Amino acid sequence: MLYFIEQLPHVNAERVWHINQKKPHLLGPFIEVQADMDELDAIKAQFSNLPTPHGKSVVSWKGEMAQFIYDNLSENHTKS
Repeated sequence: MLYFIEQLPHVNAERVWHINQKKPHLLGPFIEVQADMDELDAIKAQFSNLPTPHGKSVVSWKGEMAQFIYDNLSENHTKS
């Protein structure tokens, strides 16, 4: 799963995205993006220069990096 944690005026909202789904329309700003499983593999494949620790099954990115992932995430990923 891929979690987008969005900062709203009075609360933080969490949205979930899975491969083969349309990317959710969110306003941001994003305070965190967290990925695991197929969605983590998709992010690693699309963003080869993104800092990702090796051997972790769950990875999170915060601030500008989280916003970058949302802004540039391709919806063309399929499960292998």
